[in-house]
Amino acid sequence: MTQLEVGRVGPQATAEERAAESIHPKNEFRDDPSGAEIHAALERIVASDMFRMSPQLAAFLRFVVEATLRGEGGRIKGYTIAVEALGRGGGLRRSDRSDRAG
Repeated sequence: MTQLEVGRVGPQATAEERAAESIHPKNEFRDDPSGAEIHAALERIVASDMFRMSPQLAAFLRFVVEATLRGEGGRIKGYTIAVEALGRGGGLRRSDRSDRAG
């Protein structure tokens, strides 16, 4: 903890108060990752052995990440994944959805 951080909570502050102050969001200097950083991480993941052996898993992950980055997370449903990400549009009916309960 720096002298500046100690000074904000006061010299008589308990260790817990100093610790809480030092991790307060206003003291965070890290930004969220950029879209380019997320895409780079996605490419590293889908290039891994596990994802190379499962094209459907890679397609699913790519679809979910890209939809989320576009702000379309609400579209991520079983039917949409099946049709758009996994290409199962041929004979799939909305009544075949696997995302609904019972």
